[in-house]
Amino acid sequence: MKTIFPKTKFQAVIFTLLMSFFMASIMYLYNQAIHMGGLSYNTFLTYDYRFLITWAIAFLVVFFIVHPLAERLTFKIVNQQKDSGLVINVTMSTLTVAMMVTIMSCVGVLMNAIVTNSFSAELFLTYLTSIVTGFVFALPLQILVVGPLVRALFTLMFSKAQKRARAKIIFSHSSQPAMMPVASEEKHSVKNQKNDDNIL
Repeated sequence: MKTIFPKTKFQAVIFTLLMSFFMASIMYLYNQAIHMGGLSYNTFLTYDYRFLITWAIAFLVVFFIVHPLAERLTFKIVNQQKDSGLVINVTMSTLTVAMMVTIMSCVGVLMNAIVTNSFSAELFLTYLTSIVTGFVFALPLQILVVGPLVRALFTLMFSKAQKRARAKIIFSHSSQPAMMPVASEEKHSVKNQKNDDNIL
């Protein structure tokens, strides 16, 4: 099945919701496992309102800021005519992940500091560490796992809709009256006859 990409604003919203959900879910679990000293049953119990806030912020940031900026930068770096689709995809994913990790690490560190009331001089160092550990994990996650998964889900969701839309277009073209050009020619000949009459 051929991969489908967003073509309308609604499809772009759905695609971004899916991408931000899976990335936010896994990255949230990853960061919580680091803070708790490892992955355990209690790590999964940390999914609460903080995750919903994280997901909402991630969606808004990537939809309105990061994706448009990453797309603009990508097509300044790569050559659309010479470079392959893989190069373009990896470049855009790398830029997107770099910007998202930088922004969302700040959100995560500040949110954790507010909840635990643990503001200290080491907060900035925690932020820098979070950027490094987050980028190392998020880049292969985006390129190898979440990206292909979301594209596959999106294709399953909208392939039938696009086929129906394509069928409607084909049907509308095939159902046009065959005598339309003749009618237009008759109107044109009548118009010319009137012009000839005016000249006479």
